[in-house]
Amino acid sequence: MWYKLSTDIFAFLDRLVPGTGLTAARDLDLLSQKDSEVLLFTLIRKRFKDLYLLSIGEKPSGRLQEWQLGRLTSQARRWQPTKLEQMYRQCYRIDRAIKTGETPYGYKESLQLLLIAGLG
Repeated sequence: MWYKLSTDIFAFLDRLVPGTGLTAARDLDLLSQKDSEVLLFTLIRKRFKDLYLLSIGEKPSGRLQEWQLGRLTSQARRWQPTKLEQMYRQCYRIDRAIKTGETPYGYKESLQLLLIAGLG
C-alpha cells in the first residue's frame, strides 16, 4: 500500500531552522490534522539526524538526489552541530518516554514543546 505524502510536509521540514519555533509548532498542529503524528515525528527525527550528519561532514544514509543533498546541506549550515545533536537526542527521549508511558504528552505535544524550545 502506498501513502502519498503532502508537499506541505516537505516544505515544513525545510523550514526547521533556528528562529522558527513558534511557527513550526503551529504548522505541526495544522499538519497533524491531515497526517499521522507518528509519521510526522518519524520524518522530523530523520530530518534532525540527516542535518546533524551533514553538519559533522558525513553523508546521510539512503538514496538522496543531488538537489536534495544540496538543500539539506544548506539547511544544516544554519545550525550548530551540537544543537542538531541535542535535537536528535531529544527526539529519541520523546519516543522512549511515550512508549514507556513516562510522559502524559503525545507525539504532537512533545514535538511542539521541542520545536519551541529548540528552534527559539
